[in-house]
Amino acid sequence: MREALGGILSQTYAPLDIVILDDASPDATAFLIESELHRHRDRSDIRFIRNERNLGARDNFVKGINLARGSFIVSASGDDIMMPTMMRKW
Repeated sequence: MREALGGILSQTYAPLDIVILDDASPDATAFLIESELHRHRDRSDIRFIRNERNLGARDNFVKGINLARGSFIVSASGDDIMMPTMMRKW
């Protein structure tokens, strides 16, 4: 999960609107995300939202789509690792 988050945060494309959703994980996922984002607190293009209750994969995805403000959407999960140039202007 840490590698997945690092890949997202290292994207060279700009501007980005990064929406990170935690679907009420019962483990330390939210803590790990918050601690990693604390290292990037100067970035205004990141929003971390922790659901109060588990919505399930479909409804959590729909929530993310509805929150997104960008021109295109890339979905990633905790085990998806992106190269820094994955989202780049061709």
